[in-house]
Amino acid sequence: MKFVKTTRIATGSLLGAICIFSLYFSPSFEKGRGMEIKIPSCGICCGPPPPPNLNKTTIIISENKRVFFYEGGYGGFDLPPFPPPLTRRNNSRSSTNNSEDEIYLRETKLSMQNGIGDILSFKNKKAEIAVFKLDSLKQAENMADSVYRKKLSSINSKMSAATFFIKADERAKYGDVVKMIDLLRLKKISKFSMEEITGQELKALNKVLKKS
Repeated sequence: MKFVKTTRIATGSLLGAICIFSLYFSPSFEKGRGMEIKIPSCGICCGPPPPPNLNKTTIIISENKRVFFYEGGYGGFDLPPFPPPLTRRNNSRSSTNNSEDEIYLRETKLSMQNGIGDILSFKNKKAEIAVFKLDSLKQAENMADSVYRKKLSSINSKMSAATFFIKADERAKYGDVVKMIDLLRLKKISKFSMEEITGQELKALNKVLKKS
């Protein structure tokens, strides 16, 4: 399943099914360089892509509700050349010519508290604070929905707002991916997209899974 450059959905895959589900219920889908599962107020597709490596996090979902993440990555929001992921150098071999870069995956829980929810808040702290202030202002001043959506879109379009790339391997369950999307929505994060896992990411993931 590919989402880069053109929008193509593989109905037989997990992420393809999720995307079809989201398309069915969301009138805000737009064709572009990537598929964006977003709340209606998001304006990211209308503006230029964020600069490379600016507050981006890749989240990978696997079997048994296991969730991994690393800083960096790329997806449908990026223009070539794609920024590389945050890596660590493997110098376990004696020859420097044989050393290789590996994605540094960290594991957390698929939960709002003491899990990925805390990571979402940490990465998107500035935007999250601004959104909660806007929510309070909307309630206090009985702000019109159209005005609220415009202000919310402005917050989420700023460069300080985090971008998340959601990926899953073939062992992940549909319900776990849906829960991840729910957590993003509860945190009022609009800048996220569902992407196909890369070979480099899959290699790093399998290495971690074999150890545990």
